Amino acid sequence: MHRDPRCVYVYDSFGAADIAVLWLADHGIPAQVMNQATLGGLVGLTPFSTTGISLHGMEVWVLDPPQATKARELLTKHEEERLEKRA
Repeated sequence: MHRDPRCVYVYDSFGAADIAVLWLADHGIPAQVMNQATLGGLVGLTPFSTTGISLHGMEVWVLDPPQATKARELLTKHEEERLEKRA
């Protein structure tokens, strides 16, 4: 599946995506959750979803494309640390 290059992470919940946007803002990277109004986009939307989220998830996009690589690195590291704390 093709994703826009501004897409830096894909989450399976609105809450997680919103937290990522706020976290990136704290690190000087403006971002936004895409497709909130369509619950993750009409493509991939399924009646079998218990969350109402598309099969493709909730995409977090940076507003400044040159910051995408740094944002991906930060979010990947943040997710790894979060999972370590949960374990």
